[in-house]
Amino acid sequence: MMAALVLFVMNAVLVWIVTAPRSVDAITPYIEQVLTPPNSGYRVNIEDTILLWDGWQHPFGLHVKNVTVFHNNAPIAMFPDVGVHFYLLKLLIGRIDLKSLELINPTVLLVQGDDGSLSFEFTRSDAKPDNDAATSSLSTALAAFTADESDNPITHLNSFIIRHAILSIKKAHAPAYLQSADASLEVVRKQGSAKGTLTLPLQFGAKRGELDTDFRLNKEKKTVTAEIVYTDIPSSVLHELFPAQGWMDAIHMPLSGWGNVTADFDANIDRLEFLAEAGPGTIDYPAEFEAPLQLQRIEVEGALSDKLNTLTLKKGLLDFKTLKLAFSGTAHKVGSDYGVDATIQTANIPIDNVHSYWPRSLSSHTRNWVITHAHKGIIHKASVALHFKPGEMKLKDTPDAAIAATIEVSGASMKYMPDHPPVTDVSGTAIFTGQTMDAKVTHARYMSGTHISSAHLRFPNLNEADVRLFMDLNLETPARDAAEFLALPPLDKAKKLHINPDATGMISGNAKVDFVAFSEHESKSAGHINYAVNANLSDVSQKEFLDKYDIAHANMKLSLNNKGLKAEGEAVVNQLPMAIDLTTNFTPGNETRYAVKVDMPIARLPDFGLPALDFAKGNMGVNADFVSSDTVEKADADLDVTRASLSFPDYGFVKKTGDQATLKLATEKLPSGNTLISSMALNGPDMVVVGKGEIEKNSGDIRSLTFSKLRYGEQNLDYLAYEKTARGIEFAAKGSALDVSPYPIKRKGSMTEQHFTLDIKADRLILGPNREVKAASVKADCSEECHQLSINVKLPGGTPFSYSIAGGKLDAACDNAGELLRVLGIFDSIEGGKMTMKGTDTGGHLEGQVLASDFTLKKAPVLTKIFTIASLTGILDTLSGNGIYFSKLSAPFTYAHQTILLKEAKAHGSALGVTADGTINTGSSMLDLKGVLVPSYTINSLVGNVPLIGEMLMGGTGKGLIALNYSILGAMNDPSISVNPLSVLTPGFLRGVFNIFDKPAPDLDKIQSQAVQNKESKKTPTK
Repeated sequence: MMAALVLFVMNAVLVWIVTAPRSVDAITPYIEQVLTPPNSGYRVNIEDTILLWDGWQHPFGLHVKNVTVFHNNAPIAMFPDVGVHFYLLKLLIGRIDLKSLELINPTVLLVQGDDGSLSFEFTRSDAKPDNDAATSSLSTALAAFTADESDNPITHLNSFIIRHAILSIKKAHAPAYLQSADASLEVVRKQGSAKGTLTLPLQFGAKRGELDTDFRLNKEKKTVTAEIVYTDIPSSVLHELFPAQGWMDAIHMPLSGWGNVTADFDANIDRLEFLAEAGPGTIDYPAEFEAPLQLQRIEVEGALSDKLNTLTLKKGLLDFKTLKLAFSGTAHKVGSDYGVDATIQTANIPIDNVHSYWPRSLSSHTRNWVITHAHKGIIHKASVALHFKPGEMKLKDTPDAAIAATIEVSGASMKYMPDHPPVTDVSGTAIFTGQTMDAKVTHARYMSGTHISSAHLRFPNLNEADVRLFMDLNLETPARDAAEFLALPPLDKAKKLHINPDATGMISGNAKVDFVAFSEHESKSAGHINYAVNANLSDVSQKEFLDKYDIAHANMKLSLNNKGLKAEGEAVVNQLPMAIDLTTNFTPGNETRYAVKVDMPIARLPDFGLPALDFAKGNMGVNADFVSSDTVEKADADLDVTRASLSFPDYGFVKKTGDQATLKLATEKLPSGNTLISSMALNGPDMVVVGKGEIEKNSGDIRSLTFSKLRYGEQNLDYLAYEKTARGIEFAAKGSALDVSPYPIKRKGSMTEQHFTLDIKADRLILGPNREVKAASVKADCSEECHQLSINVKLPGGTPFSYSIAGGKLDAACDNAGELLRVLGIFDSIEGGKMTMKGTDTGGHLEGQVLASDFTLKKAPVLTKIFTIASLTGILDTLSGNGIYFSKLSAPFTYAHQTILLKEAKAHGSALGVTADGTINTGSSMLDLKGVLVPSYTINSLVGNVPLIGEMLMGGTGKGLIALNYSILGAMNDPSISVNPLSVLTPGFLRGVFNIFDKPAPDLDKIQSQAVQNKESKKTPTK
């Protein structure tokens, strides 16, 4: 009966509760007492207590309304509705013990302090979430909830629930950054630990998001572990949650994913594992990127540990509209600095877009060079490994080990230097470190037709003030491209080498180039290029190379560097095939050296800087070295003149074609334009010529010659010198034999037509065939006439001959006049005879007398012709036989302007007497003479001695009876001769003709002295 009664009462109570909430205000003081910890300064005030049906899990729900919590009599928290659950069994024994609390529709403010700690406050629903003075410590609440049972009512709770809360989260001194209008929390304690769930529906403008968390509380470790799932959370929330990760503020897109968090009760996160996905959106990070990056999707999986100071990315993906970038690695924060170890991969990036994705601080020198010098093309594959120690990312210069990147490109355009065209269609792989770049190019093109088959590019130190780029290229280029390249600044070598852009042919080989690619400041070396080229020239043609050579079909090895150019091989130069070894120095002066081997016509020598050899005809083999500069032109040549003829007819030298001979020449162009032959050596059978000389610029005439050895024909000299001076010609010779027979003594333009000096000493002086003298010493100072002349020789028979003109006096003497005349080539019809000559020289006008005695005349052609015409057969027979003997000869003469004037010249012997008057022109070899021939001179003289008859017939004692008039006119070798035999009967015809020989000889020394005195007196003024 009692059981039935109890059941009835319970059902009645249940019906009473279910039908409507029932106020049980009577128990409010008891609940206030339970909720107030003793001796804590806290006090709880409840407005009303309601009992209502609370669902089948908790059929009887006890709710307290408008609960206010005071601390030291100041309100600190307000709750509109709190569900209170007690242990039922303990109620039956009269003990009120809390089992759970459920906060319904509270307003909660969660504040993150400057030190990272969290505090919270429950406020009125109309309160603004801008109060920084949250009064309750979250860590304290968590510690209390997990603590052992005590007087604190919280320690008795089995669960704690918040439903339909308005939750605001903010940082101290800042507005709320996250709000939820329907937040819920449920925490269940079990054996000193707790677990729970947190659900935060979020609203971001018109967009919604959600954050769901399952967590556990560990009383012993005082830690919280949570599994978080979030959907469409703005990325800005990440920065607020993790302020140490400043880069998170640059991401602008909704995030979804999960995270596993480990933290202490003070909300200090020790580790966060996460997977985040986001997009589309942007990354706006002006410090690193020039413009916001448009992202389609981002996916990141990793962990934050070490109190959020270490970020580990297991994998990451940035999906931009134009590329995808995968990454992984770690970042460690020390103070305000970061250390990074990461890898990044991407592919198919247009090079023109690289600047958008390359962070500014990541190897800034390299970045600046790449984005300003590289264009077009595609980066097919790129991988970057980063190894930055803390603080290194702030350094001005990136450490070498901080970056290891490999980039594969194709179709790129690279501009390496200002004013130079870009290298195009570049394909290859580049490896970057923090300080260096090392690139291998597999293909590229340059200018109009240059093909680069492979190349190695290297920046050894990108952190230097002047960053130098080293290039090692294997290429094939048209000659016109090479010419254009050499014309570009700062090379400017095309102008110096006179290389024209119309060059044809191909050049292939290797080029090494280095220069300052970029500089932090204006550098003196910024415009300087170092280069070294080794190449092969194939069929290259170039007009006016070095301004004087037309080169065609050149097949050569070429070396070119800053110091100069060297080319070696074969080419057609000025239309002559030859072997060439050329060296040009780019030093001041622009010296060029080149060696050539060529078979060429001698007439072409001036085309190659050698003097014209007018004395040579035909072809010769040339092996020559040339030196040319701004101030010097030199040549050293070995000439094979076997196939040439050499002829100096004026000097008796002739080498016939086919006679083996070599000629060595060393020449130099003088400032005057003349060519100096500094050395000359001609060698061949029976000829040795060693000397030097100078050739005049315009005429090609010899200005000077000096021989130290002269051996050919009859010549055998140890010294010979010929020089044109302002005064005229100076000639000197010394040696064993000097053959002057071919010298142009009487030829127009010869030495006799201008001033000249002679100084000859020879053991043999050869005047012609079978005509020579010995121990010859000749000195002369002459123009058309000789003012000073000294000749001392010995005739073949040993007879001395001397001849001198000095001080206005003429002196000559020889004891064998016939031999002298034969040796001189005047005529060989005289034998014997003693001769003297004396006279005076008055300014080129010689006047004197020749005396001779005891000589015999044989086979004289002119006399033979006269005697033949006069039919004087007896005398003719004598002349043709033993000859006509003359006992005396006297020939007064004057000499001027190459003309000898004879006046009253006489000669007689027993068989003949002769007189002569007239002129002999030595320049034109013309005769104009007339005179008398007296046959049988002794008989005619005896008739005159007959008393009476002799005086009647002869006109006096010593006169002749028979005589002939003659005249000679014309060339010496064939004059016209006439004879008048009627004069043989003229009385007194011979009067006074030959009495000169009967008179004392004139005192010629006295005559010379008087002439000199007369000459000097003309210079003295008359008073």
